Amino acid sequence: MRAEAAVNLAAIERNCAVLAGVGPRLCAVVKADAYGHGAVPSARAALAGGATWLATATAAEAIGLRRAEIDAPILVMGALTRAEAEHAVEAGADVVAWTEQLIDWVSAAGGGRVHVKLDTGMGRLGTRDTELADRLIDRADAAGGVELVGAMTHFAT
Repeated sequence: MRAEAAVNLAAIERNCAVLAGVGPRLCAVVKADAYGHGAVPSARAALAGGATWLATATAAEAIGLRRAEIDAPILVMGALTRAEAEHAVEAGADVVAWTEQLIDWVSAAGGGRVHVKLDTGMGRLGTRDTELADRLIDRADAAGGVELVGAMTHFAT
């Protein structure tokens, strides 16, 4: 065996309690099965520690949390196909948008919450085009049932 990870759920809870005390809201990222530590137990520990919402990379991960009866707000951060966007909306998850098409898909799926993503140099999805970002905001405002709730980035440094 080359490596072993010992996951301490109490440590996740304690760490989230410390971080939750620093700011108004804490989002715990539990993508990729909580980086291999178990999405559902890690999400529960984070929420018990004061995280107020969760983030996943895929709609399927968000659905998995919902099937485990986790009702906290969820943000799906990854790229989505139309079908995946529909599944994210059905799961009541927020989605990240950097194309007009994704906003249209969310609207067509019955509406939902979107966060516009700007690429500030990390190269992990998002738009570097500030004019497009402005159009996305306008598109979200005009689209039926779509609520623009934030702007975000993934800092390069």
